[in-house]
Amino acid sequence: VGTGPYILNGTVLELFSDYGKELPLDKAGLHVIFMPSIKQFRDKKVRILNGSHTGMVPIALQMGCETVMDAFNTPDIERFVNDMVAEEVIPMIDEDRDELKKFAAGILERFYNPFIKHMLRSISLNSLSKWEARNYPTVRDNWFKAQRLAEREAFTFAALMTLYGPNSGFEPDDTREFVDYICANWDSADMEATIAKIVKESGIFTVDFSEVPGFIGTVAGYVRDIETLGMKDALKKALTLQRTEFLYFRASITLWAVLMLTFIHAQPLRACMPQASAHTQVFTVQTVLQVTRSLRRLFIQEQPLLILRIKSTNSAEELL
Repeated sequence: VGTGPYILNGTVLELFSDYGKELPLDKAGLHVIFMPSIKQFRDKKVRILNGSHTGMVPIALQMGCETVMDAFNTPDIERFVNDMVAEEVIPMIDEDRDELKKFAAGILERFYNPFIKHMLRSISLNSLSKWEARNYPTVRDNWFKAQRLAEREAFTFAALMTLYGPNSGFEPDDTREFVDYICANWDSADMEATIAKIVKESGIFTVDFSEVPGFIGTVAGYVRDIETLGMKDALKKALTLQRTEFLYFRASITLWAVLMLTFIHAQPLRACMPQASAHTQVFTVQTVLQVTRSLRRLFIQEQPLLILRIKSTNSAEELL
């Protein structure tokens, strides 16, 4: 029997035969999962739990937190981590979305456990190699699978750089020559060149992160914000920008889709919206519903930004 225990609100056992029938621990009310291979479970666990830890630590340490509980009692950090998992990590894992959300919720529940005093400084051990193994695959997948930059993961890397940089006052528990290289090549006046040198020439990482277009420039921008504003305000700014850009992207997709689908389906007519000008144009309710159904099917997987309030059978009162 090959076993691979992970204590994550339970235990996962890797069994090469059907030993679950002979040892039905899961049927005895214990939170035990029998799997033929733990690889799939391990990959999810590394990206969701370990990646969240590694990404959160440099942010939380620079905001004065000492434990994971301290971090998750800080609303901006809690929101950042949950948004990162929901919007950047989970979409890149090829499994059922609802099951992944349940899995992530169960794992992230550990962060709220008041009986676990998990020290951030301990988690920070060897963060450079951990970030490459746990967080960069999400950055890479977001670009090569979805053609988008994982902004939150980029922020975690920027936080890691400032934590290891010469101005944080933090003494990293990591490979000494790597830490010295980062500090020796730090140039706040040209942060883009600094980040490029660290990821491409230092030998710290086994992968050149610049293969993801925009990664270096985005990280450099976040580093400048952290150095200028401090971590607390830089995180607030990042959260605001990321939400704004996400809404803008969704709104742009929505408007583009409405225009395109309306062009295909609609029979436009001048209509009777309250206080409408002579140039106001709306569409029949049938057309609007046809467009929004197509929009939901083609573009919006979750709650759409497009909201309709129907006034009568002849007009759409408001289109947002």
